[in-house]
Amino acid sequence: MKNIIILILLSTSSSIFAEEVDLQEVLDNHYDRIETYEETPLGPGEEILYSLLKKLAKHRLTPKMLHYFTKHPFDLETFYRVSKYAESASKSLCQVSSEKRHESDEVDAIRHFIWAGYMAKNLGTNKALLLQSLQEDRRYNDFLSMKMDLYNNQVAINYVSKNSTELFAINRRGRSQFDKKIKEAALEFLKAGKLKVTESKKSYCQRDDLYPNLF
Repeated sequence: MKNIIILILLSTSSSIFAEEVDLQEVLDNHYDRIETYEETPLGPGEEILYSLLKKLAKHRLTPKMLHYFTKHPFDLETFYRVSKYAESASKSLCQVSSEKRHESDEVDAIRHFIWAGYMAKNLGTNKALLLQSLQEDRRYNDFLSMKMDLYNNQVAINYVSKNSTELFAINRRGRSQFDKKIKEAALEFLKAGKLKVTESKKSYCQRDDLYPNLF
């Protein structure tokens, strides 16, 4: 049944797409957010927290991200929880091993779409955009991978922003439909060639007729 559902989502047409995302505009806004982010001085207690986060992160967080989470520690829990969920959800949808991390392929594109969608839902558009920029600082990331991730994040954030009423609606049983809809949207955007992928790799979500489309 799960395979049938995914096949339907990958093969049917959709009207969920908004305007095209301009990659250069995405990059320009990304650099602006990094340059204008103000690393305000840390208080004594914050310096201790910063050092602790740096030790625990083991180079997985950029210096500006460490500063941000020191100033906004409650956002760290959301960031971590959403990151872990997007990882597992993308692997489940694309039916790949839970042990191997996928980079630059269709699974990675799905992961970033789900991640950015949930970040926009839980923290709002502005924080989601800021955090993805601080995370994708070019000095700490491959340039091509950075472009792919930023683009796919932006597509998801735009989708959530423009469809918030429908996405945040509660059904008759009092349950949110967001998780179902964000996964459906991720597969729809992938199927339509609306995401960016630098390497097409074998998975249930592979679309080597459309990808790679970023070089």
